[in-house]
Amino acid sequence: MNVVGVIQADLKTSPLGTASRLSEDLCGVPVLTRTVRRAHAARRLDTLVVVCPEEQYEQVCALVDADGVEVRKFDGSDYVAAKAVRVARKWSIESWRGGMGNSCFFDEHTHPALCLTIAAQTGADAIVSIAAGAPLIDPQMIDDIIDHFENESENTKLVFAQSPPGLSPALFSPVLLEEVIKVGMSPGWVNSYRPDQPQRDMINVPACFRPPMAIQAASGRLTSDTRRGFELLQRLAGDTNGDGSAGAICRKLMSIREHESASLPREVQVELTTEDQLSGTILRPRGDVVGRRGPLNLDILARLLENLCQYDDSLIVLGGFGEPLLHPDFEKALQLCREANVFGLAVRTNGMAMNEDVARAICDNGVDVVQVLLDANDAEGYHRVHGVDAWDDVVKNMDVLNQLRQSRTQVNPIIAASLTKSRETIGTMEAFYDRWLSFSGWAVVEGYSHHAGLLEDRRVMSMAPPQRRPCRQLRERCTVLADGRVVGCDQDFQAQYVLGDLNRQSLTEIWQGRQLNALREAHRAGAYSLHPMCEKCDEWHRP
Repeated sequence: MNVVGVIQADLKTSPLGTASRLSEDLCGVPVLTRTVRRAHAARRLDTLVVVCPEEQYEQVCALVDADGVEVRKFDGSDYVAAKAVRVARKWSIESWRGGMGNSCFFDEHTHPALCLTIAAQTGADAIVSIAAGAPLIDPQMIDDIIDHFENESENTKLVFAQSPPGLSPALFSPVLLEEVIKVGMSPGWVNSYRPDQPQRDMINVPACFRPPMAIQAASGRLTSDTRRGFELLQRLAGDTNGDGSAGAICRKLMSIREHESASLPREVQVELTTEDQLSGTILRPRGDVVGRRGPLNLDILARLLENLCQYDDSLIVLGGFGEPLLHPDFEKALQLCREANVFGLAVRTNGMAMNEDVARAICDNGVDVVQVLLDANDAEGYHRVHGVDAWDDVVKNMDVLNQLRQSRTQVNPIIAASLTKSRETIGTMEAFYDRWLSFSGWAVVEGYSHHAGLLEDRRVMSMAPPQRRPCRQLRERCTVLADGRVVGCDQDFQAQYVLGDLNRQSLTEIWQGRQLNALREAHRAGAYSLHPMCEKCDEWHRP
C-alpha cells in the first residue's frame, strides 16, 4: 500500500488565521523542522510532501532538513469550506472534534483538492494529512493509523484518532476526498449528524483508531498557531526534547493542566446589562432574582480587551444574566471587540431586540456566533417557559439576520438556536434540533442548571460524573458582571464570591490574584466549601 504524507506549510498565516510561527525556534529547532523530522520518522509513510506558497519555497526548503522529503509550490486558493471551518473551530480548538457543524481538527489543515492532486500524482492509496505546526506529532501514531486503515480499508475511507490536536494525523482515501470536494464540504462533514442520514457516532465505527486511554482523555492544543499553544509546546518540547512518546506527552500535558493555570483566561463572558425582556423565564436566572446591574461602562470593556488580547486565541461572549442587545451602546461594544482583534466573538441573545440595524452591526463587526436562546419549537412551548407571546417575532428576527448574512455571502455569524433541556422542553428536543440545524447549519441543546440550588431544579437528570473533580472553569474562563466585578464562573449570578473589580484592577491581576488562586487550591484539595456555591454545584465538569 502506497501512503503519502502531506504537510501544507505557510510561514505567515496559520489555518486559523493567526501567526503560524513555523519558522520560530522551539527549544533551538524551528517548529516546521521538528514537525518534518517527527513525521519522517514514521516507517509506514512511503513519501512525505511539504507544500508551501511559491514565494516561501526557498525558506521552507531551508527548514526541511530530512533526506527524501519533497517540497512543492502551491498557490491555489483555500478550499471551499475553509472559512467556515475557521469560524466553527474557534470555540473548540483544544479538542480534536466538537466544533460547530461537527468540525474537527483535521478540517483545519486538510485541503481536499490539494491532497487529491498529490494522491493522483503519486499513485497514493491513502493520504496522511499532518498539521505543519505540530512539532510533537507522534511517529508511532502515524504508523498505527496507517496499520489501522490497512486492516479496515474495506470498511472505512477515513481514519482519525482521539487525541489532543497536533499529536496525531488523519488519513483519507482518494475516494473520500473526491466525495467532500463534490459537496464542497470539509472532511469532517462525514462525521456530522444529518437528520436525513442518521448514522452511528464516528468513534464507534472503523474510522476511529483508539489509542491508550491516557491519550484519549488528554486535552490541550499541541500546535504553534496560537501564543498559548506555542508556550505549551515550549514546556513540553523542553521536557521531552522533542522525542517523547504520545503517552509521555499526554501525561505531562495533563499534569500541567491539573496543577497550573494559564496567565489569562481563554474565554471571558461579559454581561453588558441585566435588563431582559424575558425576566419571567423559568429556564435561567433573569429579572428580580439577579438584581439590577449596569449597563456596563465600555471603558471597562476596552481595558479588558487590551489585557485579554495579548493572547491571540482569546474569546469574548457577550451574554451574562441579561440581554446584551439592550445595552445603549451595543454596537460600540461590538466595534471595540473588532478593533481589539479578539479571536472569537459570540453574542447570547433572546433575539427579541434583533432588527435590521442590529443585524447589520453584527455582520459588520465580525461576530462569529449568535446564540439565540429560543428554548421551544412552537409558540405554545415558548409561552410556557418564557411567559410571553413573542415566538413569531423572534423567529422573524432570526430570519432577518440570516437573510442579511446570506445576502453578503458571509460565513459568519453562525446562527445557533439553542434549547435548554428541562422537564418542560425534553419532549420537543429532537424535533427542535433537527429543525434549527436545517435552518442555519447548527443548533445547541444545553443542560438546565439550578445554579447550586438557587433556582428550582428542572433537570431531566443529573449529568455530573460520579466523582467530583476540580472545576474546569477556574482554569479556562470567567465572567465579568455589568458593574465591572469579576466572578469565577457563570453560576454565580448573585455575585456571592467576587474575585475582583475591573474598575480598580486589571484582568491579569484578578486572574492571577490571591483570591482566585486560593479557590483553585481549595478545589485541588477537595475543599469545595470556600466558595458558597461550589459544594452544591453540578456544573463543575463542563468546559
